[in-house]
Amino acid sequence: MNLVTVFLGAAEGLEAERRAFHSAVGEVNEAEGLARATLFVPLFVARKLHDQEVIDSNIQSSAYFLLALDHTMGPPGRSFEHDLRVALACRHDVGMPMREAVVLLKRMPADQAMEPAATAFRSREPVDGDPRRLEFDDVTQFQSLVRDLLSRWLRELAPERTQAVAGHAE
Repeated sequence: MNLVTVFLGAAEGLEAERRAFHSAVGEVNEAEGLARATLFVPLFVARKLHDQEVIDSNIQSSAYFLLALDHTMGPPGRSFEHDLRVALACRHDVGMPMREAVVLLKRMPADQAMEPAATAFRSREPVDGDPRRLEFDDVTQFQSLVRDLLSRWLRELAPERTQAVAGHAE
Protein backbone atom coordinates (compact mmCIF):
# COMPACT_ATOMS: atom_id res chain seq x y z
CA MET A 1 0.00 0.00 0.00
CA ASN A 2 1.35 3.40 -1.02
CA LEU A 3 0.69 6.16 1.54
CA VAL A 4 0.63 9.77 0.29
CA THR A 5 0.56 12.69 2.71
CA VAL A 6 -1.70 15.69 2.10
CA PHE A 7 -1.08 18.68 4.36
CA LEU A 8 -3.91 21.11 5.11
CA GLY A 9 -3.21 24.59 6.40
CA ALA A 10 -6.47 26.24 7.47
CA ALA A 11 -7.39 29.51 9.08
CA GLU A 12 -8.67 29.21 12.64
CA GLY A 13 -12.30 29.90 11.73
CA LEU A 14 -12.46 27.03 9.22
CA GLU A 15 -13.04 24.13 11.62
CA ALA A 16 -15.93 22.77 9.52
CA GLU A 17 -13.63 22.78 6.47
CA ARG A 18 -10.98 20.85 8.42
CA ARG A 19 -13.55 18.17 9.25
CA ALA A 20 -14.71 18.17 5.61
CA PHE A 21 -11.08 17.69 4.50
CA HIS A 22 -10.72 14.59 6.67
CA SER A 23 -14.07 13.29 5.45
CA ALA A 24 -13.14 13.85 1.79
CA VAL A 25 -9.85 11.98 2.29
CA GLY A 26 -11.72 9.04 3.80
CA GLU A 27 -14.28 9.01 0.99
CA VAL A 28 -11.68 9.05 -1.78
CA ASN A 29 -9.54 6.45 -0.04
CA GLU A 30 -12.51 4.11 0.26
CA ALA A 31 -14.03 4.75 -3.17
CA GLU A 32 -10.83 4.82 -5.23
CA GLY A 33 -7.64 4.52 -3.20
CA LEU A 34 -8.01 0.98 -1.92
CA ALA A 35 -8.50 -0.38 -5.44
CA ARG A 36 -5.36 1.47 -6.58
CA ALA A 37 -3.33 0.45 -3.50
CA THR A 38 -2.72 4.14 -2.75
CA LEU A 39 -4.16 5.94 0.26
CA PHE A 40 -3.99 9.58 1.23
CA VAL A 41 -2.91 10.41 4.76
CA PRO A 42 -4.46 13.70 5.92
CA LEU A 43 -2.14 15.91 7.90
CA PHE A 44 -3.23 18.97 9.83
CA VAL A 45 -1.02 20.51 12.47
CA ALA A 46 -2.65 22.82 15.03
CA ARG A 47 -0.74 26.08 14.85
CA LYS A 48 -1.35 26.85 18.53
CA LEU A 49 0.19 23.55 19.62
CA HIS A 50 3.27 23.38 17.41
CA ASP A 51 6.12 25.67 16.56
CA GLN A 52 6.84 26.73 12.99
CA GLU A 53 9.71 24.26 12.68
CA VAL A 54 7.32 21.32 13.23
CA ILE A 55 4.85 22.75 10.72
CA ASP A 56 7.62 23.32 8.13
CA SER A 57 8.87 19.76 8.60
CA ASN A 58 5.39 18.35 8.01
CA ILE A 59 4.92 20.46 4.88
CA GLN A 60 8.32 19.34 3.58
CA SER A 61 7.41 15.67 4.00
CA SER A 62 4.05 16.02 2.20
CA ALA A 63 3.26 15.24 -1.41
CA TYR A 64 0.40 17.76 -1.60
CA PHE A 65 -0.36 21.03 0.17
CA LEU A 66 -3.78 22.61 0.55
CA LEU A 67 -4.26 26.03 2.10
CA ALA A 68 -7.80 27.07 3.09
CA LEU A 69 -8.26 30.77 3.79
CA ASP A 70 -11.11 33.01 4.78
CA HIS A 71 -10.68 36.66 5.87
CA THR A 72 -7.25 36.14 7.42
CA MET A 73 -3.75 34.99 6.48
CA GLY A 74 -3.20 33.65 9.99
CA PRO A 75 -2.01 34.99 13.32
CA PRO A 76 0.55 37.80 13.38
CA GLY A 77 4.07 36.42 13.11
CA ARG A 78 2.75 32.99 12.05
CA SER A 79 1.21 33.78 8.69
CA PHE A 80 0.06 31.11 6.27
CA GLU A 81 2.07 32.95 3.63
CA HIS A 82 5.16 31.41 5.20
CA ASP A 83 3.64 27.92 4.91
CA LEU A 84 2.75 28.57 1.29
CA ARG A 85 6.31 29.73 0.52
CA VAL A 86 7.66 26.53 2.11
CA ALA A 87 5.27 24.39 0.04
CA LEU A 88 6.14 26.20 -3.20
CA ALA A 89 9.88 25.88 -2.51
CA CYS A 90 9.36 22.15 -1.97
CA ARG A 91 7.34 21.86 -5.18
CA HIS A 92 10.18 23.43 -7.15
CA ASP A 93 12.82 21.20 -5.54
CA VAL A 94 12.94 17.89 -7.42
CA GLY A 95 14.45 16.24 -4.33
CA MET A 96 11.30 16.91 -2.30
CA PRO A 97 8.07 14.88 -2.46
CA MET A 98 5.80 17.94 -3.02
CA ARG A 99 3.82 17.56 -6.23
CA GLU A 100 1.29 20.39 -6.02
CA ALA A 101 0.09 23.23 -3.78
CA VAL A 102 -3.44 24.61 -4.05
CA VAL A 103 -5.07 27.55 -2.26
CA LEU A 104 -8.78 27.29 -1.47
CA LEU A 105 -10.31 30.73 -0.87
CA LYS A 106 -13.63 31.06 0.90
CA ARG A 107 -15.75 33.74 -0.74
CA MET A 108 -16.50 36.30 1.93
CA PRO A 109 -19.56 38.55 2.22
CA ALA A 110 -18.97 42.10 1.02
CA ASP A 111 -19.47 43.42 4.54
CA GLN A 112 -16.89 41.02 6.07
CA ALA A 113 -13.82 42.83 7.33
CA MET A 114 -10.69 41.39 5.72
CA GLU A 115 -7.23 41.59 7.22
CA PRO A 116 -4.95 43.74 5.03
CA ALA A 117 -2.64 40.78 4.29
CA ALA A 118 -5.61 38.65 3.16
CA THR A 119 -6.90 41.47 0.94
CA ALA A 120 -3.45 41.91 -0.59
CA PHE A 121 -3.07 38.17 -1.20
CA ARG A 122 -6.48 37.86 -2.83
CA SER A 123 -6.00 40.89 -5.06
CA ARG A 124 -2.49 39.94 -6.20
CA GLU A 125 -2.47 38.60 -9.73
CA PRO A 126 -1.08 35.06 -9.88
CA VAL A 127 2.29 34.78 -11.56
CA ASP A 128 3.93 31.78 -13.14
CA GLY A 129 4.78 29.31 -10.41
CA ASP A 130 2.00 30.44 -8.07
CA PRO A 131 -0.34 27.78 -6.79
CA ARG A 132 -3.71 27.23 -8.34
CA ARG A 133 -6.48 29.14 -6.55
CA LEU A 134 -9.98 27.78 -6.21
CA GLU A 135 -12.89 29.56 -4.57
CA PHE A 136 -15.69 28.06 -2.51
CA ASP A 137 -18.86 29.39 -0.89
CA ASP A 138 -19.52 26.88 1.85
CA VAL A 139 -18.28 23.68 3.47
CA THR A 140 -20.17 21.47 1.00
CA GLN A 141 -18.48 23.11 -1.97
CA PHE A 142 -15.14 22.97 -0.14
CA GLN A 143 -15.50 19.23 0.42
CA SER A 144 -16.42 18.71 -3.23
CA LEU A 145 -13.34 20.65 -4.39
CA VAL A 146 -11.10 18.60 -2.09
CA ARG A 147 -12.65 15.32 -3.30
CA ASP A 148 -12.10 16.36 -6.92
CA LEU A 149 -8.46 17.29 -6.26
CA LEU A 150 -7.76 14.06 -4.38
CA SER A 151 -9.40 11.97 -7.08
CA ARG A 152 -7.35 13.66 -9.81
CA TRP A 153 -4.14 13.29 -7.82
CA LEU A 154 -4.91 9.63 -7.20
CA ARG A 155 -5.42 8.99 -10.92
CA GLU A 156 -2.08 10.69 -11.63
CA LEU A 157 -0.28 8.69 -8.92
CA ALA A 158 -1.83 5.30 -9.56
CA PRO A 159 -3.51 4.97 -12.94
CA GLU A 160 -5.94 2.09 -13.22
CA ARG A 161 -4.30 -1.04 -14.45
CA THR A 162 -6.19 -3.00 -17.04
CA GLN A 163 -5.96 -6.70 -16.64
CA ALA A 164 -5.50 -8.75 -19.78
CA VAL A 165 -7.86 -11.68 -20.07
CA ALA A 166 -5.93 -14.94 -20.55
CA GLY A 167 -6.05 -16.09 -24.15
CA HIS A 168 -7.59 -12.85 -25.36
CA ALA A 169 -6.02 -11.65 -28.58
CA GLU A 170 -5.82 -7.93 -29.05
